[in-house]
Amino acid sequence: MMGDGKVLHGEIQQWTVHSKTKQDYVISIHMPESPPPPEGYGVLYVLDGDAYFQLIKEVIRLQAKRSAKTGVSEVIIVGIGYGAKDFHSRRVFDFTPPAESDQLPLRPDGSAWGDTGGAEQFYNFIDYELKPAINKEFPVNQENQSLFGHSLGGLFTLMTMMKNPTSYQAYFACSPSIWWNGEALMQEVPAFMERFEQRHENLDIRLFLAAGGDEKEHLLIAVRKYYEKINEMEQLSVIYKEIEGENHASIIPTVLSTGLRFLR
Repeated sequence: MMGDGKVLHGEIQQWTVHSKTKQDYVISIHMPESPPPPEGYGVLYVLDGDAYFQLIKEVIRLQAKRSAKTGVSEVIIVGIGYGAKDFHSRRVFDFTPPAESDQLPLRPDGSAWGDTGGAEQFYNFIDYELKPAINKEFPVNQENQSLFGHSLGGLFTLMTMMKNPTSYQAYFACSPSIWWNGEALMQEVPAFMERFEQRHENLDIRLFLAAGGDEKEHLLIAVRKYYEKINEMEQLSVIYKEIEGENHASIIPTVLSTGLRFLR
């Protein structure tokens, strides 16, 4: 990990992280303006930090000024990015389980997806390298951790929740690519529900799902099916917002305030 260890309140620090996977990541960290509460700050980890870190930082900054009314509190924001021209190919690899090419539609620009299947490795980087470094460096409440992801990042967010629900207390999956690899994630839901019921009876976990009404039909169908199934769980607090007139890009700023409020 690389960081100078001196983060001023309200300012941003960047770390260049050389992971055990031999990949470099650019980690952007924004500290709240107010001093930490006794239990420490909550932390929001943001996938696709190159695209969404600044946006989410500003939404939280504005809303947290009147936290009692908005329901959005100050947190440490950790953006996980690449800072490189090839970030598109890297995110596809990092956010996905292995997939058969014949189970994938072409990308919107008509090209193939490239290398896939790095999700397990990326999960290990976050859980065993990045999070311990953040916990060591800053006054963190380890019982108030959230993960945000959009599109393939939303898929990774759901995979993380289903792999180890205790990794975070709240999950924000916006337009998640549940359609990936023939909706393979759906096949894992029954086993996840059974494990959760057996092992995590008293666990307080929240999931916020969102999608735009103008998104691709295959994405919407998969998200709706996932929500209908996962919402059967009594131990999991789930909200699904499908916003008419919003597409795969516009849904993000539209739904951020509502989703961030639910996470807290």
